[in-house]
Amino acid sequence: MANPLVSLPVYNPQLALLVKTPPEGDGWLHEVKLDGYRIGCRLDRGRATLFSRRAKDWTEPFATIASGAERLRARTALLDGEVAAVTPDGRTSLHAMQEGSTIAYFVFDLLHLDGDDLTSLPIEERQVRLRELLGARPRPPSNMSLTSWVAGFRFLRKLASIAWKESSRRRPAPSIGRAPAMPPGRK
Repeated sequence: MANPLVSLPVYNPQLALLVKTPPEGDGWLHEVKLDGYRIGCRLDRGRATLFSRRAKDWTEPFATIASGAERLRARTALLDGEVAAVTPDGRTSLHAMQEGSTIAYFVFDLLHLDGDDLTSLPIEERQVRLRELLGARPRPPSNMSLTSWVAGFRFLRKLASIAWKESSRRRPAPSIGRAPAMPPGRK
């Protein structure tokens, strides 16, 4: 049972580990790497605050993202994602973002929701809850999008065939905490 009086934790994203070669096998989950700013969104009783992984407050520069988050149907939440501009060909671009292009918040994890710490749940279950929170069609005007993890090494081959820059991958795990048996995400 969720405790609505529990305060939200500090935003502390799991970071990717740079490696020379991608992991092999179908036991990995992959997502496209976006070219933007890694941003946590803290929703507390209808007010959204956006933070970088180094705790810089980005709420004012990304006011449209904060406004979109404030329309979510949650009392409290902690989201993890990336703010980026999308180019006409569908790629993200930090350069375009700095030129004033329209930005979007690509949400890839739900860490906390209405008093429940979700970090001990598998990423696949957190994605289901995130999809439910964002809705199949977010209420307009929307600038939030769910990114999906894709299983398997075949994804890397497909990714290479469409010339995406790179991807992040991680093993499915019951927790994003620091369990000794679980390696960090790889990049």
